[in-house]
Amino acid sequence: MRKLMAVVITGAMLAGATAQAQMRRGGVVTGSCARMTATPAGTLDAAETAGLVFTREEEKLARDVYLALHETWQAAVFVQIAGAEQRHMDATKGLLDRYGIADPVGANPVGVFADPKLASLYVELVAKGRVSLADALTVGATIEDLDLADVDALAAASENADLDLATTAVLRASV
Repeated sequence: MRKLMAVVITGAMLAGATAQAQMRRGGVVTGSCARMTATPAGTLDAAETAGLVFTREEEKLARDVYLALHETWQAAVFVQIAGAEQRHMDATKGLLDRYGIADPVGANPVGVFADPKLASLYVELVAKGRVSLADALTVGATIEDLDLADVDALAAASENADLDLATTAVLRASV
């Protein structure tokens, strides 16, 4: 059963990495970013601001965990997905800059977070992912589930056009 799960998760991750590669060549994320800059900046309420700040660090969490898993297992899928997470981080940073919001990531190195819950989750996920490759793939699926749930919640709670475009792009890229 564990081998079957690893095969299914690996296939899903590879499909996601392929979709991410397509987007680098002008797909959903690129198009949505262009539309964001063309959209007049609105205002963000406190919940949208907090959600955007959290999303920036959560994308860093995903990237950092994938980098650690790649270092451990040397599986190309982890570094490919880390690249996609970096693009999500960059897009979120663009929104923080657009709205004059302080970046919680700053120059923090891999594994360092402003949010103590994310710092703890990083340690937990990396430890689980270093047990076996199958466990690493399960950690990857867990990260994606957490990320999608939080992005979906931000999208549902937001009435801001920039956030709607950004969250829609991330949700489409992850399906």
